[in-house]
Parts: sequence; C-alpha cells; structure tokens
Amino acid sequence: MKGRETEAKFLVKDPSVQRRIASLNALGPFRLIRRQSERQQNIYWDTPDLRLRRAQAALKVRRVGSRTEMTFKREISYRRGVSHRIEVTVPVRMSVLLSIRPGGRLHRGSAPLIEPIQRSKKITGNCPLQEVLTLRTFRRKRLFACGRQRIELDLDRVVVQKGGKAVAMHHEVELENLSASEELFREALGALKRRFGRGLRSFRIPKYEIGLRLLKSMERDKGSGV
Repeated sequence: MKGRETEAKFLVKDPSVQRRIASLNALGPFRLIRRQSERQQNIYWDTPDLRLRRAQAALKVRRVGSRTEMTFKREISYRRGVSHRIEVTVPVRMSVLLSIRPGGRLHRGSAPLIEPIQRSKKITGNCPLQEVLTLRTFRRKRLFACGRQRIELDLDRVVVQKGGKAVAMHHEVELENLSASEELFREALGALKRRFGRGLRSFRIPKYEIGLRLLKSMERDKGSGV
C-alpha cells in the first residue's frame, strides 16, 4: 500500500482514560461501526548511527498473527497537532525476512530490495541496516464512519523489549484520518480533546523515537545505579 498517513497522537498517563475512550460510540459527527483488537510485534531497522531516525523516518517489520508486513514512514509536515507522513506498506514472506538476516543486518544486495527498503536506502546509502528496537503493542481499534467517510481511533499499550524482556511501557492514543475531509476530521479531533483533554497530552514523536528514548533512559539509570 502506498500513500500518506494523517494522524494526531496523544500520550496517556492514566490507563483509565484509555478505557473510557474505548467505550465511545460516537466522536463528533462520526459513529462507531466496528471494534477490533490485535497484538503486534514491531521490529525497527536503522543504521548503527540511526540515520533513519535523524531523517524523521522509520523502517519496521510488523507481525500480527500469521500476517507479516514491512513499512517505511517519513514525516513530511506537522500542523496544528496533526502529522502528515509518507507511508509505504507491503506484505512480506518469511523467506524474505530470513534473507535479510543472519545477524539481523542488511547490506546492499543481501536481500530483495522491496520498496520500503529501497526508500530507506535512499537515506542510508551503503550503510548496513540492522535491528535496533522491538516493540510489542496491544492495540484496540475503533472504526468510525460519517456517511462514506472513515476515521480510526487506536488505543495502544506499547512495551519496549530488550533481549526478549519487557523493560519499559507507555500508553498512547492515535486518531487517524482514513478517508474523511480535513474539516470533519478536525471536528472529531476537537470532540476528543474537549472530552478527554485533561488526560491526553498531544505529541509529535513516533513510537520508534519514544522507544529509543525509553531505552536510553533505562540504560542511563542503570549506569548511575538508580
């Protein structure tokens, strides 16, 4: 899938806020039409010196059940609390992922250069890509409709892993515009803020960046003996 992603993101300190949001049946002019939950494993790739991160881009492999896909994202603008990103997602087979490894590294020519990797390589050049972060996400999806226009509300519990163990966690809420006009999307966003604004903190930082920051903070605290 090629296209752009338009969404607003919020950090949530109190998980009870997420539970209240999860019970919504309407959001501005939109009405709830479907609920869904899924467990994700997201493995992020970057160069040893994090060139994708510095370019506000990300390359990840997501596994949900038997489905595996690879995504490239890069922010192109941020306006009035809403991020606009390039997003390219393609399904991938395990054989492709195995050819990317061994050792969790990708050199030019060592694996099929599917489009997300091609886009990443335009930023990283010949520098090898490697696994740098694993996040496990429990996501509750809420799909809302207003006529034929759609928005999606995602309620995420995100666990940062290191060495296969959970080392940090945060909660966030995302409101994504799937096919709505900007005006109606802004109406829904305004309704969410008015009702839950005290429990939500608007932020721009993607999960990849938050995960890296939490890892760095944990390692700093460990080094200082905290």
